[in-house]
Amino acid sequence: MVDRIFTSDYWVDFGRRAVELITSRGVLILALIAGYFLVRALVNRVVDASIARLVTRQERDGQGVDGANRLRTLQGLAKNLCGVALFFILIVMVMDAVGANVSGIVATAGVGGLALGFGAQKLVKDVISGFFFIVENQFVVGDYVTIGAATGVVEEVGMRITRIRDDEGKVWILANGDITTVVNHSRPPAAS
Repeated sequence: MVDRIFTSDYWVDFGRRAVELITSRGVLILALIAGYFLVRALVNRVVDASIARLVTRQERDGQGVDGANRLRTLQGLAKNLCGVALFFILIVMVMDAVGANVSGIVATAGVGGLALGFGAQKLVKDVISGFFFIVENQFVVGDYVTIGAATGVVEEVGMRITRIRDDEGKVWILANGDITTVVNHSRPPAAS
């Protein structure tokens, strides 16, 4: 076997196979990458158009800034989640195109996701809580709220944390999974 490496026929055959692989698979890989960017741009455009339509409808119905802020937060979340999912699909498809066994990779990713879920329960709890704060419209950026010992204006509602600036200028950073009670002073009192 080692003797074959030092022959010119081996290198000519190796070069021919490499060129065939690059030309046949390279075009496919470039098409996959172009398709990824095209689909991602299309998904972003659809999400942007859908959110813009919903914001217009909420403003027309008099739901104001609260609903628009919540929808804009969901817009960024939806675009990020779609981008990550599309990127994972691209990686798997490129690996399949170069001849890798992707069934093992997908199975490993599934088991790894499960292990990560168990290992990062606090993080998952924070993210799920943040998602429901946004969806349920409990508070949005600009609301004056009391959450635990923190009272102030909401500066950021993220997927994992909520940032509040109190009247003294201090910034409180609260893990969304730790938020159990919210008093929203910006909402009008309920009619009796």
